[in-house]
Amino acid sequence: MEAICQKAASQNCRLWADAEQQVLQTTIDKWTINFMRKYNRNGKALLYNTVQAYLKKSRGKLEHQLQLADNEGWTLGVKLVRGAYINNDIRTLIHDTKADTDASYNGICRDVISGNGFGFTPENFPKMALFLAGHNPITASMAAEYCHELAKNGQLKTMPDFGQLQGMADELGCNLITYGEDVAKESPSLPIAKVYKCVYWGSVRDNMYYLTRRAVENKGGTDAMKQELPMLKKEIWRRITNAMTIGRRAKTA
Repeated sequence: MEAICQKAASQNCRLWADAEQQVLQTTIDKWTINFMRKYNRNGKALLYNTVQAYLKKSRGKLEHQLQLADNEGWTLGVKLVRGAYINNDIRTLIHDTKADTDASYNGICRDVISGNGFGFTPENFPKMALFLAGHNPITASMAAEYCHELAKNGQLKTMPDFGQLQGMADELGCNLITYGEDVAKESPSLPIAKVYKCVYWGSVRDNMYYLTRRAVENKGGTDAMKQELPMLKKEIWRRITNAMTIGRRAKTA
């Protein structure tokens, strides 16, 4: 971990530490916080810890880490996910319904973006880094629009980044990029969220277990791919025709 952090810092990269089942998570949190103490300095986050919003203690956990970072003078990096271990974690630790989990995720997202809650006010909310990982289009749209609304009024406290697994919710990522481009045209001075895709490296054989696991965990995302296909075909055709138009204009010029 030390060598990885040093290498990432030398290349101006960022690191995301995944969450695991609760039997392992306490130790992972301790390790990640220790490395954030060392490397997340000067208002920048090299390392991000993962918070699973489907756990009932997720808000309290985030509040504790945020208070700790503020008291000790380092920057908290958080990757917010809904959660992936419902079949392994103790059921009583997890929110009772999907609606409760959605409310937990969306509530944490809105409060971090606006700087409300967690024992802080917008005036004294500490600088932190937020990465919203997920395939839920309602949440992503809400977060992007809320950021734009707050930014216009000078009230945006935390600009999140967005990320999805490559091959899942690709239309969601495209929509976020398009929305950001529209915001830039309307208000060039406003910040725009970045969108990332998790790309797998290696042969299919090397990655098969990982890909199968992710497909099971993100069944909703794989089901949504069927609905995305017509939109992806439309986007491909739009890009082809746009490239052809640009080519013709270049020849004419």
